[in-house]
Amino acid sequence: MQREITEHWNNRARTYQSNMLKDFMTPLTYGRWCTLLVPFLEPAKTMDVLDAGCGTGVLSHIVANHGGHRIVASDVSEKMIQVARENLSPWPDRIEFICRDVTDLPLPDKSFDLILSRNVVWTLPCPERAVREWQRLLKPGGKLVIIDGNWYRGFYSSFIVRAWMKFVHCYYRLRNRKLSGQELAHHYAQKLPHTHLLRPDWDMGLLAGAGFRQIQVCRNLDRIVYAGSLKRLVCSFARPFLIQGVKQ
Repeated sequence: MQREITEHWNNRARTYQSNMLKDFMTPLTYGRWCTLLVPFLEPAKTMDVLDAGCGTGVLSHIVANHGGHRIVASDVSEKMIQVARENLSPWPDRIEFICRDVTDLPLPDKSFDLILSRNVVWTLPCPERAVREWQRLLKPGGKLVIIDGNWYRGFYSSFIVRAWMKFVHCYYRLRNRKLSGQELAHHYAQKLPHTHLLRPDWDMGLLAGAGFRQIQVCRNLDRIVYAGSLKRLVCSFARPFLIQGVKQ
């Protein structure tokens, strides 16, 4: 199953980059993401940060742009890593790239002050392994920040939600002039063990079970970063969220 997922993201790397340029890197939206994420960074300290499942490098871009922090950007997709290298080329000396499954990273214990992960947990056949791995890699007092959504819970929802998902797929087809990424993921999304669960309620238990404390949740992330844009309308059904926890 992991081979299917990796192939999907390899095939999607360039269209995903196109979507990120439109949805993430516009000045207004980028500024909102910075407002959301920069408080996790300590300006007076050089932090060690892991971007777990970095994709095209959008979170690493924010971290690198706000201080001299050291970054490890990891992803299971070689094509995503290639695009991330291009996007993060202004900081060649501060960013290390690893093409590896985020559930098994060849890094020593207690390596990071902060771990960020965006839209990754939903893609994992075993999210519990990933969270335990991230707990291992964090220094005591380090923070884990997960950004995600109920992207494919629509499979188990009402007719209205399923119809809405079809609209979203049409939106991305028109935008990318090819198949939408959502359609490309259909062949494995319904097989994932946690697609049907309500998040972030499930994530709160996941983090607590892995030993994280001071767990906090920001729900309806679309209202914060995509207010006033069509993107908010498109992703509202998924109820994107941010959840954070501290390693004791």
